[in-house]
Amino acid sequence: MKKIERFKSRTKEFMSGFESTHDEIRADEETFIIVHLLKKSDSNSPILDGYFDQLAMLACCTSPHVVKRALDALLNEIFISISNSTRIRCRNILKAEEILRASFLESMKLDHFTAKSHRMTTYAWLITLVLLKHSKEEYIEILPKLREFDKTLETLQSDKDEKLFGGRNTFRYGVYLARESIKRISGKKDTRESLYSSIKKCENFLNSKLEKNEVMKLGKAISDGGNWLDLHVCLAFLQDLPKFYQYQANRKPIILIQMLIADFRERCDSKRVKWKKSNYEWQFETLVYRVMLRLIRTSTNKGW
Repeated sequence: MKKIERFKSRTKEFMSGFESTHDEIRADEETFIIVHLLKKSDSNSPILDGYFDQLAMLACCTSPHVVKRALDALLNEIFISISNSTRIRCRNILKAEEILRASFLESMKLDHFTAKSHRMTTYAWLITLVLLKHSKEEYIEILPKLREFDKTLETLQSDKDEKLFGGRNTFRYGVYLARESIKRISGKKDTRESLYSSIKKCENFLNSKLEKNEVMKLGKAISDGGNWLDLHVCLAFLQDLPKFYQYQANRKPIILIQMLIADFRERCDSKRVKWKKSNYEWQFETLVYRVMLRLIRTSTNKGW
């Protein structure tokens, strides 16, 4: 317990000590971090009491084992926090964003493709969470750095690395998601209202009968609003609702996800989606794949 408290109260000092370890001591420390600090959580008990900056520091250490587990934990907490309308669960989001962003280029040199994709996806949803949970006044100080980072991501896209951007992979998706969220954060208007309005529409549907015609209207309202991010955030919002007590015996969130997916695909086939860019279909299918995987994990393991 003392060691856990030492990590929580003096995280930088703890991490500095960890980075200096080797061999058996290193292995023991990795085991301690994974077993005691990154143990599985549920919707009521966030990992590390919801301190995202501590998770981000673990995700940026030099141990691949700890990094993978920390990114898993952080992404899990992000998704649960998207489904939770309060900010009680997630603490120090802006600090976590800064930590991941600051280490991004260095990690790109070291990480293999799977690790790069994992890190990119986690950062992308983290910056989307910033958009959801913080007002413009709260993140105004980091706007110049975010715009600079957006240029870095744009350069990555323009390099057209075949492995990173040659297919429907999560790294490519993460770059698009991060850039879209940064774009909305950098805009003149407080664009949280659009996202919350879409989320609220989905939430209202869960309290009524799910009729196809009404769901079609909902899907059109969300996805024809001029920005694909709204639909993606809504699916992320719905995917973890069954973890909260008020929805644990309610299949409506899952049914609504299935209906929105079917409706969007149908409208894509008939060219009734108004987005101009050609990326929206593969972006959507990449997200659907991830949502389905997460739902499967949720159904077989209530902790995750």
